[in-house]
Amino acid sequence: MRPILRMSEGYIEVNALFIQPSYGCAFNCEGCYVKAHDKGPKPIMSPAILNIADKFFFNEDGCWANQITLSVDVLDNNDSHFNTYANRYQMLKVYENFNNMLHVLDGRMDRPELHMTVNSMKALREYYNTAVPNTDMISFSQLTTEDGQDIRDLQNDLKIKIIWNLMTPSKEITKEVLNNVNHVGAWVDVIYFVTRKSPIGRPRSIQQALEDEKNLRRDLEFLQQVKEYVNPRIAAKIIVDGCYQDALEFKKSGYGCCSSISRFQIWPDGSVSGCPYAYKGATGEGLVRRD
Repeated sequence: MRPILRMSEGYIEVNALFIQPSYGCAFNCEGCYVKAHDKGPKPIMSPAILNIADKFFFNEDGCWANQITLSVDVLDNNDSHFNTYANRYQMLKVYENFNNMLHVLDGRMDRPELHMTVNSMKALREYYNTAVPNTDMISFSQLTTEDGQDIRDLQNDLKIKIIWNLMTPSKEITKEVLNNVNHVGAWVDVIYFVTRKSPIGRPRSIQQALEDEKNLRRDLEFLQQVKEYVNPRIAAKIIVDGCYQDALEFKKSGYGCCSSISRFQIWPDGSVSGCPYAYKGATGEGLVRRD
């Protein structure tokens, strides 16, 4: 993928655009950066986001993104409650809209890549017919040995690249945990090792800073354990958290993170931040332009 950003009068081209349709998934993924923005169960994105997505998908008004990543939210199954049913319906329509955009662009070499990030295979099944068919890549936060056939179906039938977002377990690192990495790692295309981090911009006490250091040390210890335990072919699939790599690069050259340069995050209220781990958006709520 081309890591570029081009801006001129009336034109903007970015490498990656991350779209967070709701705060719903914040309650499911341990360590997820979305929790920093959690404002309660306000589940549906602003209409402004769909308007922005249209621009970047179809290169309208001088907008282009090489990659658009869409977060897939876990749907509540309590259909007896009217609001829950309405939210499920609206969320499915949001993803259907994205899939329809890609269907229109099917076969074109100049379309953006669509990536999705989802908690589990179970959560993804809710969206199979509305969002998955034209997707290029899916990242999972939780995968087990029971997901092998589903992973292979996505890879072989739909030609989708599968990434596993691996985090250090909050409890004891057991042989069972390492065995799961070995088994699941054999199926996925990439293992993306995610380090725990505090939201950028949130006030930190000395105690929190010490806790962050402790978490990073534990992350690196777990990473070393995984690399020593698993098959070398699987260890070769591991990519370490981009934030950690950016920090090392910054220490060497003074340059590092590409957030706010070629990577942006759009939140459910339409606000925008450069960093997906930001505590607050850098802008106010998004508004739909009315001609």
